[in-house]
Amino acid sequence: MRGSFSLQAIGSVAKKEFIHIYRDWRILVLLLILPPVFTLIFGHAFESTASSDVPALLENADHSPLSDLFVTELLKAKTFAWRQRNTSTGQPDLLREGVRAALIIPAGWGESLKNGNPLPLPLFLDGSDTNTASELEGRVQESLGEFQKKERDQMVESLPEGVIDLAKKLPVEVRKEFVSSMTQWDVKAHILYNPEQRFIDYVVPGVIGLILQLLPVTLTPCPPAREP
Repeated sequence: MRGSFSLQAIGSVAKKEFIHIYRDWRILVLLLILPPVFTLIFGHAFESTASSDVPALLENADHSPLSDLFVTELLKAKTFAWRQRNTSTGQPDLLREGVRAALIIPAGWGESLKNGNPLPLPLFLDGSDTNTASELEGRVQESLGEFQKKERDQMVESLPEGVIDLAKKLPVEVRKEFVSSMTQWDVKAHILYNPEQRFIDYVVPGVIGLILQLLPVTLTPCPPAREP
Protein backbone atom coordinates (compact mmCIF):
# COMPACT_ATOMS: atom_id res chain seq x y z
CA MET A 1 0.00 0.00 0.00
CA ARG A 2 2.71 2.45 0.98
CA GLY A 3 4.78 1.46 -2.07
CA SER A 4 1.94 2.07 -4.48
CA PHE A 5 1.28 5.45 -2.84
CA SER A 6 4.95 6.44 -3.29
CA LEU A 7 4.86 5.49 -6.96
CA GLN A 8 1.63 7.45 -7.40
CA ALA A 9 3.21 10.51 -5.75
CA ILE A 10 6.28 10.24 -7.96
CA GLY A 11 4.05 9.91 -11.02
CA SER A 12 2.06 12.99 -10.01
CA VAL A 13 5.21 15.07 -9.60
CA ALA A 14 6.58 13.84 -12.93
CA LYS A 15 3.27 14.64 -14.65
CA LYS A 16 3.33 18.13 -13.14
CA GLU A 17 6.87 18.73 -14.40
CA PHE A 18 6.02 17.53 -17.90
CA ILE A 19 3.06 19.90 -17.94
CA HIS A 20 5.35 22.78 -16.93
CA ILE A 21 7.79 21.89 -19.69
CA TYR A 22 4.95 21.61 -22.23
CA ARG A 23 3.51 24.99 -21.26
CA ASP A 24 6.85 26.81 -21.08
CA TRP A 25 8.98 26.00 -24.14
CA ARG A 26 11.91 27.94 -22.69
CA ILE A 27 12.45 25.21 -20.08
CA LEU A 28 12.55 22.61 -22.84
CA VAL A 29 15.13 24.70 -24.70
CA LEU A 30 17.24 24.94 -21.55
CA LEU A 31 17.02 21.17 -21.01
CA LEU A 32 18.30 20.56 -24.53
CA ILE A 33 20.96 23.29 -24.66
CA LEU A 34 22.48 23.42 -21.17
CA PRO A 35 24.06 19.90 -21.06
CA PRO A 36 26.12 20.34 -24.27
CA VAL A 37 26.95 23.94 -23.32
CA PHE A 38 28.26 22.84 -19.91
CA THR A 39 30.18 20.00 -21.56
CA LEU A 40 31.88 22.43 -23.95
CA ILE A 41 32.72 24.84 -21.14
CA PHE A 42 34.25 22.18 -18.90
CA GLY A 43 35.97 20.55 -21.86
CA HIS A 44 37.64 23.86 -22.68
CA ALA A 45 38.62 24.27 -19.02
CA PHE A 46 40.40 20.91 -19.06
CA GLU A 47 41.96 21.49 -22.47
CA SER A 48 45.70 20.83 -22.49
CA THR A 49 47.82 23.83 -23.52
CA ALA A 50 51.55 24.35 -23.79
CA SER A 51 53.13 24.81 -20.39
CA SER A 52 55.55 27.62 -19.58
CA ASP A 53 57.64 28.64 -16.56
CA VAL A 54 57.03 25.32 -14.85
CA PRO A 55 59.05 25.22 -11.58
CA ALA A 56 61.74 22.56 -11.95
CA LEU A 57 64.94 21.49 -10.24
CA LEU A 58 68.17 20.97 -12.21
CA GLU A 59 71.02 19.11 -10.50
CA ASN A 60 74.33 19.05 -12.37
CA ALA A 61 76.69 16.61 -10.68
CA ASP A 62 78.90 16.19 -13.74
CA HIS A 63 80.34 19.68 -14.32
CA SER A 64 81.90 18.62 -17.61
CA PRO A 65 82.05 20.89 -20.69
CA LEU A 66 79.30 18.84 -22.34
CA SER A 67 77.01 18.99 -19.32
CA ASP A 68 77.53 22.75 -19.06
CA LEU A 69 76.60 23.12 -22.73
CA PHE A 70 73.47 21.01 -22.18
CA VAL A 71 72.48 23.14 -19.18
CA THR A 72 72.81 26.20 -21.39
CA GLU A 73 70.53 24.52 -23.94
CA LEU A 74 67.96 23.75 -21.25
CA LEU A 75 67.93 27.32 -19.97
CA LYS A 76 66.99 28.60 -23.43
CA ALA A 77 63.61 26.86 -23.31
CA LYS A 78 60.70 28.77 -21.79
CA THR A 79 58.91 25.64 -20.64
CA PHE A 80 60.80 25.42 -17.34
CA ALA A 81 61.81 27.87 -14.66
CA TRP A 82 64.92 25.98 -13.58
CA ARG A 83 66.35 26.17 -10.09
CA GLN A 84 69.92 24.91 -10.34
CA ARG A 85 71.87 22.85 -7.85
CA ASN A 86 75.48 21.68 -8.19
CA THR A 87 75.20 18.45 -6.21
CA SER A 88 72.96 15.43 -6.60
CA THR A 89 70.94 14.25 -3.60
CA GLY A 90 69.41 11.15 -5.21
CA GLN A 91 65.67 11.00 -5.73
CA PRO A 92 64.35 14.49 -4.97
CA ASP A 93 61.22 15.21 -2.97
CA LEU A 94 59.19 17.23 -5.47
CA LEU A 95 56.60 18.32 -2.91
CA ARG A 96 59.17 19.56 -0.43
CA GLU A 97 61.16 21.32 -3.15
CA GLY A 98 58.00 22.92 -4.52
CA VAL A 99 58.70 21.85 -8.12
CA ARG A 100 56.90 19.85 -10.78
CA ALA A 101 59.96 18.16 -12.24
CA ALA A 102 63.59 17.43 -11.40
CA LEU A 103 66.37 16.60 -13.87
CA ILE A 104 69.64 15.11 -12.64
CA ILE A 105 72.83 15.10 -14.71
CA PRO A 106 74.84 12.30 -13.07
CA ALA A 107 78.59 12.39 -12.61
CA GLY A 108 80.41 10.99 -15.62
CA TRP A 109 77.60 11.82 -18.05
CA GLY A 110 79.81 13.94 -20.31
CA GLU A 111 82.47 11.22 -20.43
CA SER A 112 79.85 8.57 -21.22
CA LEU A 113 78.86 10.48 -24.36
CA LYS A 114 82.36 9.93 -25.69
CA ASN A 115 82.92 6.28 -24.80
CA GLY A 116 79.95 4.87 -26.73
CA ASN A 117 77.76 4.17 -23.68
CA PRO A 118 75.74 7.32 -22.90
CA LEU A 119 74.14 7.39 -19.47
CA PRO A 120 70.39 8.15 -19.25
CA LEU A 121 69.39 11.35 -17.48
CA PRO A 122 67.07 10.66 -14.51
CA LEU A 123 63.97 12.84 -14.83
CA PHE A 124 61.49 12.91 -11.95
CA LEU A 125 57.98 14.15 -12.75
CA ASP A 126 54.91 14.89 -10.66
CA GLY A 127 52.31 12.46 -12.01
CA SER A 128 49.42 14.01 -10.09
CA ASP A 129 48.85 16.28 -13.10
CA THR A 130 48.56 13.89 -16.05
CA ASN A 131 48.21 16.73 -18.55
CA THR A 132 51.69 18.13 -17.98
CA ALA A 133 53.79 15.11 -16.92
CA SER A 134 54.10 13.65 -20.42
CA GLU A 135 54.49 17.10 -21.95
CA LEU A 136 57.39 17.99 -19.65
CA GLU A 137 59.10 14.70 -20.44
CA GLY A 138 58.74 15.46 -24.16
CA ARG A 139 60.18 18.97 -23.70
CA VAL A 140 63.27 17.64 -21.94
CA GLN A 141 63.70 14.95 -24.59
CA GLU A 142 63.37 17.62 -27.27
CA SER A 143 66.09 19.75 -25.68
CA LEU A 144 68.34 16.71 -25.39
CA GLY A 145 67.73 15.85 -29.04
CA GLU A 146 68.62 19.37 -30.15
CA PHE A 147 71.80 19.24 -28.09
CA GLN A 148 72.75 15.86 -29.55
CA LYS A 149 72.15 17.13 -33.09
CA LYS A 150 74.42 20.12 -32.54
CA GLU A 151 77.18 17.93 -31.11
CA ARG A 152 76.87 15.49 -34.01
CA ASP A 153 76.98 18.27 -36.60
CA GLN A 154 80.04 19.76 -34.93
CA MET A 155 81.73 16.37 -34.93
CA VAL A 156 81.00 15.77 -38.61
CA GLU A 157 82.31 19.21 -39.56
CA SER A 158 85.58 18.49 -37.75
CA LEU A 159 86.21 15.28 -39.72
CA PRO A 160 89.02 15.36 -42.29
CA GLU A 161 88.43 14.84 -46.01
CA GLY A 162 88.30 11.27 -47.17
CA VAL A 163 86.93 10.13 -43.85
CA ILE A 164 85.52 6.94 -45.34
CA ASP A 165 88.98 5.83 -46.35
CA LEU A 166 90.38 6.84 -43.01
CA ALA A 167 87.60 5.28 -40.93
CA LYS A 168 89.60 2.15 -40.25
CA LYS A 169 92.53 4.24 -39.08
CA LEU A 170 90.55 6.19 -36.50
CA PRO A 171 91.44 5.56 -32.85
CA VAL A 172 89.11 3.36 -30.83
CA GLU A 173 88.09 6.31 -28.63
CA VAL A 174 86.93 8.26 -31.67
CA ARG A 175 84.94 5.29 -32.96
CA LYS A 176 83.17 5.00 -29.62
CA GLU A 177 82.38 8.70 -29.71
CA PHE A 178 80.75 8.19 -33.13
CA VAL A 179 78.70 5.30 -31.78
CA SER A 180 77.55 7.45 -28.85
CA SER A 181 76.59 10.34 -31.14
CA MET A 182 74.49 8.05 -33.34
CA THR A 183 72.72 6.53 -30.33
CA GLN A 184 69.84 8.56 -28.96
CA TRP A 185 70.72 10.07 -25.62
CA ASP A 186 67.90 9.02 -23.41
CA VAL A 187 65.93 10.49 -20.52
CA LYS A 188 64.71 7.96 -17.96
CA ALA A 189 61.49 9.31 -16.46
CA HIS A 190 60.11 8.35 -13.04
CA ILE A 191 56.42 9.27 -12.64
CA LEU A 192 55.64 9.89 -8.97
CA TYR A 193 52.26 9.89 -7.15
CA ASN A 194 50.34 8.64 -10.22
CA PRO A 195 52.57 6.20 -12.13
CA GLU A 196 49.87 5.06 -14.58
CA GLN A 197 48.87 8.69 -15.30
CA ARG A 198 45.17 7.86 -15.16
CA PHE A 199 43.14 10.88 -16.23
CA ILE A 200 39.68 9.69 -17.23
CA ASP A 201 38.94 8.08 -13.86
CA TYR A 202 39.24 11.39 -12.03
CA VAL A 203 37.96 14.01 -14.45
CA VAL A 204 34.85 12.53 -16.09
CA PRO A 205 32.98 11.70 -12.85
CA GLY A 206 33.70 15.20 -11.62
CA VAL A 207 32.39 16.79 -14.84
CA ILE A 208 29.22 14.69 -14.73
CA GLY A 209 28.72 15.62 -11.09
CA LEU A 210 29.14 19.33 -11.83
CA ILE A 211 26.65 19.19 -14.70
CA LEU A 212 24.10 17.32 -12.58
CA GLN A 213 24.50 19.91 -9.82
CA LEU A 214 24.15 22.89 -12.13
CA LEU A 215 21.11 21.67 -14.08
CA PRO A 216 18.67 21.47 -11.12
CA VAL A 217 19.87 24.79 -9.75
CA THR A 218 19.34 26.41 -13.13
CA LEU A 219 15.95 24.85 -13.90
CA THR A 220 14.29 24.85 -10.47
CA PRO A 221 13.44 28.62 -10.38
CA CYS A 222 11.94 28.56 -13.86
CA PRO A 223 8.50 26.87 -13.22
CA PRO A 224 7.64 28.88 -10.06
CA ALA A 225 8.46 32.08 -11.89
CA ARG A 226 5.81 31.25 -14.50
CA GLU A 227 3.09 30.30 -12.03
CA PRO A 228 0.34 32.91 -11.40
